[in-house]
Amino acid sequence: MMNGLLSPRQLQVLQDCAKDPASLQRIMAVIEDIQRGNSVPPPAFEHQATTSALDGNARHFQLLQTISDTVPDHIYVKDRQCRFIMVNRAAWQTWGFAGPEAMIGKTDIDLFGETERDTLEAENQLMATGQASINHEVYAHEYCAVPMWFLISKMPLYDSNGHITGLIGINRNITDRKEAEQHALELAAERERIQVLSDFIRDASHEFRTPLSVIRAAAYLLKHMKEPDEHQLRQITSIETQASSILRLVEDLATMARLDSGASLNLQPVDLTGIIRAVLYQHREQANALDLHITLDLPDRLMLDADAEELQLAFGRLLENAIRYNRTGGSIYIHADTAPETCTVSIADTGMGITPDEITSIFNRLYRKDQARTTRGFGLGLPIARQIIEQHQGHIEVISKPDHGSTFLVVLPLNPSGIAEGAR
Repeated sequence: MMNGLLSPRQLQVLQDCAKDPASLQRIMAVIEDIQRGNSVPPPAFEHQATTSALDGNARHFQLLQTISDTVPDHIYVKDRQCRFIMVNRAAWQTWGFAGPEAMIGKTDIDLFGETERDTLEAENQLMATGQASINHEVYAHEYCAVPMWFLISKMPLYDSNGHITGLIGINRNITDRKEAEQHALELAAERERIQVLSDFIRDASHEFRTPLSVIRAAAYLLKHMKEPDEHQLRQITSIETQASSILRLVEDLATMARLDSGASLNLQPVDLTGIIRAVLYQHREQANALDLHITLDLPDRLMLDADAEELQLAFGRLLENAIRYNRTGGSIYIHADTAPETCTVSIADTGMGITPDEITSIFNRLYRKDQARTTRGFGLGLPIARQIIEQHQGHIEVISKPDHGSTFLVVLPLNPSGIAEGAR
């Protein structure tokens, strides 16, 4: 094709198909050439090959109709007055017509109304100048059952004397591509938003830690430098407690920001039994304060490839949840077993339980089962635990019944694959 115009060779291939049905592949190549705007070198000029592109030979159009009906792209031919003289199945079905007969002999304005005035004028300009329109993106929403994006190419057709007799058009549905591009843009914007938020939380957390540490240290000194009376002791203890709570919130926010940023895991062979025992030791005072009875049913060693620091953080949050929402004098049962490729750890408590509606929400950030906030916590523990477990290609399941406690099942692969590794 020269300068975007249908070449004599391309016309000849269309004509040959009327004589040789085996030429299907060649006409498909012509359609692809038209769509891409490629050139097809013309053969030596022969008088008998100068048949008009729109010569009225019914067999030619019937064959072109039959072949084009198998193509998912919209293919159509218009005469010099911009009236459809051939349209394939994909086109008339997408545009909501019962068949090609409903479109033949009509212009876009006849079919779709005055909104297509610009289209008609552009086609008239194309046939007046001979300048093709290649790969023009159009959003069609007024006359399609479902809004679509099309990549549209239109080329003039010539007779044997070089006069323009009409045009051929191909509309390719690129809706999936455009939606993917839009999704990519939205994803990039979301990543940028998360990065900005993560940077802010990281910087704010750093700034908060120092004054909070100073407040805690001052409270400690006040408590031990002299003998405070009962009222003073209560106030000092309150300062310590509240400062510790705020510091914990800051640390949890910083942890969520770090996890959101996609920080890599430092995978090493670790003993999960040892990690769980260490977590239990860290939380012994909290458990003792509620007089909880904790039973461990763990193998002596449970080896898997994981980030020990992250798993300790995840199981710490799960154990805190089992302690926080338990009842005084209740119990916690921790059990672990292995399968050929996975291990499962269950943490069961005798607390207040969770309703089916709440189960879908407990892993949402800042969600609190205790809406009255009589129980300490900020609603970040379970989201942190789940994100860490999922980064290890595992998952958490919840089994619960109100007033009968809850069981959290953690399933982890023994040898996860495809995880971004490296020391942070």
